[in-house]
Amino acid sequence: MCRPLRQTDNAPADVVAAAARRAPSGGNMQPWNREAHNDSVTVELDPNCTSTMDVAYRASAVPIAAATYNARRRRIASGRTLG
Repeated sequence: MCRPLRQTDNAPADVVAAAARRAPSGGNMQPWNREAHNDSVTVELDPNCTSTMDVAYRASAVPIAAATYNARRRRIASGRTLG
């Protein structure tokens, strides 16, 4: 299982990062890590959360983009300003 969200502070970024967590992914692998800080959210590939069918991590690009999209939409919807 992939690592859960690492919260460094009870910040508005936590809400945005939670939206990234809900993004769809093939086989529900969710091949990313999310980290929330006071003014930013990081979404990055976690090679340990992919399958052997994910050649050169190409299949992970779409769900990571979906996670990033969800985070951006949530930020816009909530009026939050993140770096």
